Amino acid sequence: MLLFTSLAAVSVVWGSVSQNQTRYNPAIPGWHSDPSCVSVSEWNNTTYCTTSTFLLTPGLPVYASKDLVTLKLACHALSQETQYPGFFYINVIYKNNILNNVTGLIFKTADPYSDRAWSDPVRYDPKSIDPDLFWDDGRTVCVAIAGTNLQMIDLKTGTVGISKQIWNGTTGTFLEGARLYKKDGHYYLMTAEGGSGMNHSVTIARLRNIMGPT
Repeated sequence: MLLFTSLAAVSVVWGSVSQNQTRYNPAIPGWHSDPSCVSVSEWNNTTYCTTSTFLLTPGLPVYASKDLVTLKLACHALSQETQYPGFFYINVIYKNNILNNVTGLIFKTADPYSDRAWSDPVRYDPKSIDPDLFWDDGRTVCVAIAGTNLQMIDLKTGTVGISKQIWNGTTGTFLEGARLYKKDGHYYLMTAEGGSGMNHSVTIARLRNIMGPT
């Protein structure tokens, strides 16, 4: 069901691409660690992707595409002195007409084609790496991090609640890259685990209660 949801999200832009069109990989040549993409129907059916840049500036490039084949550089989310220093692993999320670039800091913009439109960071204290924001029923905002731990967060102040581990995975090691989804009354937690070697895997857990078993 999660795969179907993901495919449906990009079907609008993908439907405009000819089945006989030649595609060349990589889609974006060069170094682009930790890619994250989101399709936004409200912004002219455009898909936006961002990647980690560590200590390089300008940082956090945002690429735009309407066909998932050609990606063009739209802007950099990190281009101003007040937004530094650098970091790795970035997640791009669209909500309420705002594009969010999320790491240990949160950057926001309503104009993904302007470097200067990105906000100064909202600073918060995640208990681990790889944060992902999730709006539960459009109201309560949670941040899921490696572990897999979950915290409530205030996006205006950066205040976070108590961290709770909601799942320990199947291997018990290197549980990271968490993503939360909701469908038909269930929450789905997708994670990477097992490290970057032969035991690396992607797993999905299903929960009735977003905070896990009580």
